[in-house]
Amino acid sequence: MLVQSFASIVNSSWAIKQKLIEGLPEVDVINKHFSELFDLGKFVRTVQIGFAQTSELVSITNSMHRINQHYHKEMSSNELARDLKDAEELEEFAKRQVDLRHPYLYNLALIRTWSILETFVDEIAMSRLRGSTLDAFPQLHALKMSISEFINVDGAERLEVILSRFKETRASTLKKGNGRFQIVLDAVAVNGSVDEWVSKMFLEMSEIRNSLVHRGGVVDKRLLESCPWLREVRGGEVGVKEGQFNKYWYTAIWYVVKIKLALCDANREEPGGGSRSAWKELLEFYKEKIIRLGETGELITHQPPFLAGSSD
Repeated sequence: MLVQSFASIVNSSWAIKQKLIEGLPEVDVINKHFSELFDLGKFVRTVQIGFAQTSELVSITNSMHRINQHYHKEMSSNELARDLKDAEELEEFAKRQVDLRHPYLYNLALIRTWSILETFVDEIAMSRLRGSTLDAFPQLHALKMSISEFINVDGAERLEVILSRFKETRASTLKKGNGRFQIVLDAVAVNGSVDEWVSKMFLEMSEIRNSLVHRGGVVDKRLLESCPWLREVRGGEVGVKEGQFNKYWYTAIWYVVKIKLALCDANREEPGGGSRSAWKELLEFYKEKIIRLGETGELITHQPPFLAGSSD
């Protein structure tokens, strides 16, 4: 069942959230964006339940009408006809989405996932800038900027101007997918590199997101040049499926864990909530499960052994 499958993914990872947010100066940023990923998971579950119930809305509307009659709260024939007409339209849409396995929902959820990741990287960079002097970051310290860019902004806003200006100067060299994140994180001395399989996943996420946002979801030459493995859907429209979104959602969580460890390295600290080897084990665990999910469509429904049963 779709609702249960995604629910199991969200619930089985809750202990990880509690451990992720311990022991870092950037704890507020990590906590905020990890919570946003889980809120997104709850949103997806809620909508799935809503679609399932709306698929029977005509029957529910008739039942509510009979209940109202029983309690002497009768509706006029015009009111009932209006409600049934609305119910039929909504039920038709819900059934179509359920039959297609919720592409509208998962398309929107993918767009939101990528937005969370973009904001996460920018706020990690800002946190690093606020915690150090600018000369600690040579790429940013070497930026050439006019005095007019600083006259009307205070200290905190100046850091935002610097980061924005840095991204503008790198606009021609910004890579696709994770490459965009890596350039920003490298500038604040955080190792943002990822394995090839994550780079491929992020590339697919970002290119499908761009197609949905800017090109109406059409699978065109631009998308296929970036992601040639999507050629079987040439000429069609992007429709993110449940297993595909689960894979993206879990990769976003994997990335938060990866950046947590990278921040520990940058700050020369040990990660909270477990040993470094345990956190690396967690990365490998999700690497294996995400790749398997991508190959078979199976869902991840259990925690890694060292987190099982944790109530922290």
